[in-house]
Amino acid sequence: MERIKADPRLSSLQEFLPSILGRCVRHGSIDLVKYLLESERAPIKSLSPLAVAANSSIPLLELLVSHGWDLNKAEVDRSLKRGDKLIDLVCDDHQLVCWLVEHGARVTDGEVDLYEVFPQPAPLLETCAVRGSVSTFRFLQSKGALLGHRTLHRAAAEAASFGADPFTGQEVHDGTTGDEPRTRKERAEMLVFLVDEMELDINAMDSPVPYRAYHWGTPLCYAAVKVKGARVVRWLLEKGAQPKVETAQNVADAEMLAKLTGCMENVRILREWKKVH
Repeated sequence: MERIKADPRLSSLQEFLPSILGRCVRHGSIDLVKYLLESERAPIKSLSPLAVAANSSIPLLELLVSHGWDLNKAEVDRSLKRGDKLIDLVCDDHQLVCWLVEHGARVTDGEVDLYEVFPQPAPLLETCAVRGSVSTFRFLQSKGALLGHRTLHRAAAEAASFGADPFTGQEVHDGTTGDEPRTRKERAEMLVFLVDEMELDINAMDSPVPYRAYHWGTPLCYAAVKVKGARVVRWLLEKGAQPKVETAQNVADAEMLAKLTGCMENVRILREWKKVH
């Protein structure tokens, strides 16, 4: 910082401040962030939701909000995250979600129907079904957060991606380390909650728009295209999922999609199921 100030050949400090502030926020360096905001007048409006979410904590958020950062600012720079607010990005952290709601974060935003490829952002409960806990889902729902057409679909896909086992709801250990066993358990719990308690339609189509890009059809289809999805596929079938669902606008064929994506164990499960049922 002092080198920038002292060297006239370098650009002015003001040109560097947004980048420096962003890096400090991403690293959760609260003391440095405080110095930049209060002593160097760093432009807090330059901070994106993605930067704040990278290493977020309640003390950091308290500091940023006290200096005027907008909790409901939407991401504009990244195509896949465009429209996301901080609460969308940290919905896997129950404490942060509660703090954000208590301090004015909106929970009712999100595109349900009027989007081209992906909603930007998705309804908050749809995002929570992918990354959050059941307790966070219940909390957000009590505050008026919206369901999307793909809430159950995306929960099934995420559970299948991790090889979760909704039959037992227990951590599955197969030699993996870190947080993955716990994540599998959480994703299984979410899937069971959405089907057994929320009673979401297990054969619902994901969109009223026919053959929408990157939309697979039913929740079973979303699980069938995941290599580790065998347990979720079996569980959905046991719960009443149909291998093939046809509507006036669309056809969802889980076996065909599993075959196209090379998920041959899922193909075998679906074929065996159809023979018996």
